[in-house]
Amino acid sequence: MDKRLPLKDFPKGKKLQSYFSKASGGHAITGKKINTRTDVKDWYCKTYKYDEMGQEINPKATWEGVAVFLDRGQDIYEYIHAQDSIVRERIMSHLAEMLGLDYDIVYYRWLKKI
Repeated sequence: MDKRLPLKDFPKGKKLQSYFSKASGGHAITGKKINTRTDVKDWYCKTYKYDEMGQEINPKATWEGVAVFLDRGQDIYEYIHAQDSIVRERIMSHLAEMLGLDYDIVYYRWLKKI
């Protein structure tokens, strides 16, 4: 059973970063532990071993940082340093998975539509 929150149920004005639960160390919906300080580049390079574009990713970028940039309406490409849309989409897709959210929520936040 998929526990992802669908776009239609996402509260207007809610921040993506609020889905990282610092108090309990677990995710607000799934209860899974999430290390918000995990290195995005490390995850990307391990997951997509043959994609050389991963080397362009900001080595200081974290998952919480990605969420904060999206919540603030800032250019995600400036944060991750990779200018490839496939890299951006993979990162945003994994963020949605980590947070237990439908990908559309993260995508529309990036487009500044929610």
